Amino acid sequence: MTIQQLKNFLQIAKASPVPGRAAGSIPPFQLRLRLLEEELHSPLFTSSRELTPAGRLLKGRAEAILSQLDQLAEDVHMEGISDTLRVGAIPSISGRKLPRVAAGFRRDFPNVHLHIQEAGAGELLRLLRSGHLDLCLVREPFDSAGLQSLPVQDGALRPGEEDYFAAAALPCFFSSRGESAPLSLKDLWGKPLLVPRCYRELLHSACLRQGFEPRTICESESPHTALLWAAGGLGIAVLPYTAAVLSTDARLLIRRLDTGLPSPRVCLVQQPDAALTDEVRAFIRLIQA
Repeated sequence: MTIQQLKNFLQIAKASPVPGRAAGSIPPFQLRLRLLEEELHSPLFTSSRELTPAGRLLKGRAEAILSQLDQLAEDVHMEGISDTLRVGAIPSISGRKLPRVAAGFRRDFPNVHLHIQEAGAGELLRLLRSGHLDLCLVREPFDSAGLQSLPVQDGALRPGEEDYFAAAALPCFFSSRGESAPLSLKDLWGKPLLVPRCYRELLHSACLRQGFEPRTICESESPHTALLWAAGGLGIAVLPYTAAVLSTDARLLIRRLDTGLPSPRVCLVQQPDAALTDEVRAFIRLIQA
């Protein structure tokens, strides 16, 4: 009995009851079935074209065997992959920069499985510290205690330019005067703000130092949500410039925001004692390109 015979039998069994045949002709599937029954010395279908007990037994065993063969093929394939590089990334970087990096990495290291996990910075750093990630891409500020970080230049910035906080909203939320001029935090006084949760405390403290309590109406898990709310005319999204430009809505204006806060740089983070393998070096080189 061959694997192909088992596959043919399952095709016939799944079409049960088996259709009859025209007089004087034997369809190919009927011929294959007859040959299999002769080899097994047992009928597999009744005269009413239902599976016999032997047929039901063969059907169950054949499904199990073919399932194991599929798993074996997958296991052999994975065994040929020598290693796995596990990389975490915040949403604002995973959608724009990582596809190009992943394509280049897989071209150079076809036998290394590149696994990308998207999450917030806090969760990614927890996974990195617990050994479930090899590298992660997060945005400053973050708890860097016991970790090694390397700034990453974002393609949305000019060479040597640092990232900065920006305000993104429909034109009605901004004064028509000086549309290209930077805004100050005081320009946000009393206006509805849409802020990614990771920057809430940072921006709240900066506004308090300017003498006012910010009116935050939405704290989102990712910049994408803040941008969608801003495009819906619900308020002003306050977030890093490189996250603000993720929006594809041409109606949104993006204004530089002078917050007095450090640049919200994206950094590649790893454990200080992590091995710098060829794969890790290559990924770092690609992400910095």
